[in-house]
Amino acid sequence: MLIVDSQFNRSMGLGNKLFPWARAYCATQILGAVQIEPKWFALRNAATLRGGIDYRNILGTLFLYNNFKSDPAAISRLYIEVQNQFGIIKKQKHYLSDLSDLKAYTFSDRDWIIFRADQAHYFSDLFQHRKSIKNKLQELGKNIDYLKYLVEPFIAIHYRSGNDFKEHTARDPQAKTDLQWFIHAIDWVRHKYGNLPVHVVSDGNTHHLIHMIKSLTGCQIHRSGTAIQDLLFLSKAKVLLASGNSSFSAWASFLSGADSYSSKATPLDKWRINSSNPNQIIGTIN
Repeated sequence: MLIVDSQFNRSMGLGNKLFPWARAYCATQILGAVQIEPKWFALRNAATLRGGIDYRNILGTLFLYNNFKSDPAAISRLYIEVQNQFGIIKKQKHYLSDLSDLKAYTFSDRDWIIFRADQAHYFSDLFQHRKSIKNKLQELGKNIDYLKYLVEPFIAIHYRSGNDFKEHTARDPQAKTDLQWFIHAIDWVRHKYGNLPVHVVSDGNTHHLIHMIKSLTGCQIHRSGTAIQDLLFLSKAKVLLASGNSSFSAWASFLSGADSYSSKATPLDKWRINSSNPNQIIGTIN
């Protein structure tokens, strides 16, 4: 049995975990392999202690507790580890970065493919699998039935507020997208796409967001309680105003296929979201 795995780091949020997970899932479709059930839940002490977040929902949004159903097509990690440890089934591990690496090997039932957590944070190799990945997330996500009744279209804002990102600094890969930029950008977006309602998804609390809400008409905060609910909600947007350095924003843009914008200081281009999708605009607004 050929098995495929996704390597997670403890400090990762959902966006960064989805890169190796998605590649592992796609590899099962390409190779007819079996995926090891990932362990989504993890305590993230550093992100918690740095603050800047809404602590009421950290179990579901930060620690990823109760985000996903068990995948009936996956196999238990414990089962594979025990089998491998005692030599019952000895597997040869292969650490890969992205799907193009599959071409370098001829795999057998004795192989264990592991997609690395710390590499290939981009979408260029995933685009042709976008629909399949989105369908799988909708299949595994818990408590997402309400999305069927969502009133569309709408403009979505994803504002990354946590203090593990720095305050706005020009071209810093760890900088937040400036809160004032979102307020300014809405006028431009509504002029181009129509006077649509605005939904804000953020890890920040109401205190962080109150100025934005008061400054924009037809704007409300969306609180779902889990990261996967928030992500799939964002994937329904017609237009996305994103936190350019956030992998969560990048996944929302990729899954939605929506025209997506961030500030010139924090552009989305490093994620290679639309490298194979000429119909999607990935841009910046002054």
